[in-house]
Amino acid sequence: MVDIIAPVTDYISDSILTIRGDLLKRGPADTERFPRGTAKHILRVVPSGLDLEYIALAVSMFENEYSADNPATVVLPAGGIEVIELDMGTVNLGDRLLVNAILACIKGATAGNIDYNIRKKSGTAVLQSMRARVNLQLTWYQEASLISRKLISGIFRVITPGTLILHSWGISAGSDSTCSASEAELYVSQIM
Repeated sequence: MVDIIAPVTDYISDSILTIRGDLLKRGPADTERFPRGTAKHILRVVPSGLDLEYIALAVSMFENEYSADNPATVVLPAGGIEVIELDMGTVNLGDRLLVNAILACIKGATAGNIDYNIRKKSGTAVLQSMRARVNLQLTWYQEASLISRKLISGIFRVITPGTLILHSWGISAGSDSTCSASEAELYVSQIM
């Protein structure tokens, strides 16, 4: 039996693949060379599903990143106040969002609880979390005149695509707490 495929395959490989590590891929019209990647890059299918690309390994966990901080000093009263707003534009069905919020503030002259939470402010997207709630909340007791720095973190899945604006909300019981400019941050990453 004569193997007529081997010479053709060898010819294609030898004529297209010029560097060790190159790959063959099917292009729009014909087989084409896909050059090897570089160190600390991984191969993935592009979001459209129609091509391949190399991406930096550090980027592989987080696709899109969004962040905002408080541009001016914010005083947290007993009645509550918005600290940060983060417009994420449009989110897609199945997106997994890692949400982190940091708050650093100085408690006033009277000790008391500080409540800090992250929630959906507006938009058409619907989120689901591992817990029953769709907001993150942290409450702690703060002594008078002391500085505190807290982190809230959680993962959400988009179950209905659409627009999404998140915001953080702070309440300070006892006496007001002051959060200086850029001392609160809301950071969201899309997890692959």
